[in-house]
Amino acid sequence: MKTENLRWWAAGVFASLAILQAVKWGAMGLAVQGPLLLLLVIGLVVAGFRDTLPFRNHFLFVFAYGSVFLLMWAVGNPGVELVIGRTWVATVGGLVALAGVLIWNLKGRQDFKWLLAFIGATGFGLLIAFICGPNGGPDWMHNFFMRVWNLEPEEWEIAHKAVALIRKSLHFLGYGLAALCTAVMAYRVRKDVWRSALFGIAWPLPIAIFDESQQQLSAVRTGQVWDVLLDFGGMVTFLTVFVIWNLRKEKYNFEE
Repeated sequence: MKTENLRWWAAGVFASLAILQAVKWGAMGLAVQGPLLLLLVIGLVVAGFRDTLPFRNHFLFVFAYGSVFLLMWAVGNPGVELVIGRTWVATVGGLVALAGVLIWNLKGRQDFKWLLAFIGATGFGLLIAFICGPNGGPDWMHNFFMRVWNLEPEEWEIAHKAVALIRKSLHFLGYGLAALCTAVMAYRVRKDVWRSALFGIAWPLPIAIFDESQQQLSAVRTGQVWDVLLDFGGMVTFLTVFVIWNLRKEKYNFEE
């Protein structure tokens, strides 16, 4: 089979998988317009950054990235039962297969590093998918500090403050690092500092917004706009360092 045909076969298989999931959830009376609309938006974003993306087939990237939203929606939706061996494994398996096909079709790049980058990006989305679900709440961390610090029940505020500090810091640092890594990878593809910085925001910001919106579906979670602003603040902070560092480096190289 020709390499070009293989790419389109992979795109067709994964597109069918995503469509079947949407049809199944739609038949269960669950609203899937949210993730599908975001999938469309991501497709438009990808179209605007064609020269920045390190992938030759941008449709494959859109399908793989869009599946993260479908998984995030499913994990946070109380009406969906994700059983190991069914939707979850099928989708993740599809992502891994797609990553392999993408890397196989890259030219002039070190395949192993790009494979790690793609799997890392997808893994980040899946991690957020778990965190935004009912099992990603702060209760387990609160109980952990109560037990480790041997706190009395009336001292619950101490553990509560520690949990809040850690979780808010993770919001800031996690999304900041995600934006920085995305910008660095984009910069290696095309030496454009500002375009890479914009892509560094365009990739994780929709995930941050969808994360908080999905938490509203859970009876034990509450999505907060302030968390999205905190995520965005982390992105801007890390990307500011990225821009300043690379602009100075370009100026130094130019003067030499």
